Amino acid sequence: HSIFFFNNTATTEIYTLSLHDALPISLKTVYNLPGFDTVPYHIETAAQVMEKQPVSGRTLFWNPGQGHLPLITHLINTGKITETTLASRDILQLKISKKNLLENYSYINKDNLSLKHICCPENLCTDAMPRVSSSSSANHSASSTNKTDPIYDSLIISLDEADDSILNSFLPITTPGATLIMTGKSSYIAGAVKNYKGWIQLNSRKYRGFRVVVFKRG
Repeated sequence: HSIFFFNNTATTEIYTLSLHDALPISLKTVYNLPGFDTVPYHIETAAQVMEKQPVSGRTLFWNPGQGHLPLITHLINTGKITETTLASRDILQLKISKKNLLENYSYINKDNLSLKHICCPENLCTDAMPRVSSSSSANHSASSTNKTDPIYDSLIISLDEADDSILNSFLPITTPGATLIMTGKSSYIAGAVKNYKGWIQLNSRKYRGFRVVVFKRG
């Protein structure tokens, strides 16, 4: 259920979103983003699936919107998410989602929360985390110290446009066995799942023209 409280600035609304009575979430919303005064159908659908789908480790949220999915994910998987990355071409999504996360979860701070303002998922591949082998020494070459490994254990994707190659875009930056949850309009999801080489589909749910699918990296 949702309970709405309007402040006197007319620029934000604060309301409580609850998967059930034991899991309340309070968040602020802003104009010009979906979900300003109601919970979007694709969020409702994703929340129902995510209650039974564990998410952990280094987690990326693509198009976090008002912050619904990041908050729900942290609520359901309290203490299991070690690092949170918010990524989108829309800076407003990043700002409001960051604000909501910091105000709701005291264990999230600047050391384990990062924002990536990028135009497309492919750009994440150029910003992967550099890793150095534990056997490296000061004499190792630059080529070995600059080696880039996959960095995300979980991905939560809100698909806001048709993109038939999006699953391939995320594959290079995920760890083996990584979980990917994608939600959006059914037509967008249908195109995206036509080619999911490297991923194993675990679950799919539809609701009022929207769909959520769960994958595991093979």
